[in-house]
This record gives sequence, structure tokens and C-alpha cells, in this order.
Amino acid sequence: MTDPYHQHRFGMALQIREAWAGLHRAKLALYESSEKAISAKAALDKKRSELLASGTIQGKNAETRDAQLAQECWPEMAALEVAEAEKRKAAHEADQAGLVVSEIQWLIRNDEATAALVRERIL
Repeated sequence: MTDPYHQHRFGMALQIREAWAGLHRAKLALYESSEKAISAKAALDKKRSELLASGTIQGKNAETRDAQLAQECWPEMAALEVAEAEKRKAAHEADQAGLVVSEIQWLIRNDEATAALVRERIL
């Protein structure tokens, strides 16, 4: 049977591996959602440019033109809003995963420091 110290160390090693894997997954999801948001923004900008260039959007003042753009581009605007919300969620989850990694690293450093103090008193 393994002694409790080694069981504890093994458990901490498993926790840190799982935490790093979670952080990796979260960062990948953040990257993917960021790319979706960039693509959605590009699609909206392209649609706006096409509408302005074709003369579809006309009006005497900016408010009128903006209202027409909003009406014509609502699907692209909605897609951008969804993509940006997904990106914010992914960023939050990546931050949370990073905090888990940091906490486990702190616990390991604390265990090592405690073990060093115990060894000094014993020796």
C-alpha cells in the first residue's frame, strides 16, 4: 500500500493535468469563438459596404441611413451579437479555467513549503 504522502502527490498531479487540459480546451474555444466574431463582423461590414455602394441606402441624414442599414442588415447584426456573446462566455470560461490552474499551482507550492518546514524541524 502506498503511503499517504505519495497518494496526495499523485492526486495533485492528476488535478493539475486535468486543470491544464481544461484550460487548453477553454483557450481553444475562446480562439474559435473569436474567429467566429471576426467573421461575423466582416460579413456585416461587407453587407453595409455593398448596400452603400449599390445606392440601396439613401437618405438626407445619418440617422435615416443608419436606420435603413439596420433594417437591411439585421440578420448580420444578429449573427454578430450572438458571436460576440459566445466570445464573452468563452473568455469567462478561459479565465475560470486559468484560476483553477493557478489555485492548484499555489496548493502545490504551499505543500512544498510546508514539507520543507517539516523537514527542517525534523532534521
